[in-house]
Amino acid sequence: MNTEKHESIQLTFWKMPKLTLKQRIARINKLCVKSYLEVLGYDCIVSKAGCAIFPDPLEEGKQLCVDRETNIAWYNDQKVGGVMEIARLLFEVSEKEILNDVMQYSIDKLMDKCGDRQGAIW
Repeated sequence: MNTEKHESIQLTFWKMPKLTLKQRIARINKLCVKSYLEVLGYDCIVSKAGCAIFPDPLEEGKQLCVDRETNIAWYNDQKVGGVMEIARLLFEVSEKEILNDVMQYSIDKLMDKCGDRQGAIW
């Protein structure tokens, strides 16, 4: 791993204009949930105008729907949340741990893929 790049990404994200924890979480949650699942290696089963369906990464045989308009993941009519909530559930770590090492949780790859765009990217 290129430690220089790792340190650069961490500094850019973590220390940028002294954002609060809540603001950093909100910034991650503005990134595309569908793209995050793809970055993590999950294949989209169906992608239509309003919804992308993935196999549920937490429970085999179930499905997770990502709403394009809200950029929120849903499971059996229950809100799962955005990128941060997906990462927290998948990796079973706190939000602060994710923010401390965005590369370990592939948030850096998502940031590269999404760039400055926010919300769902289809």
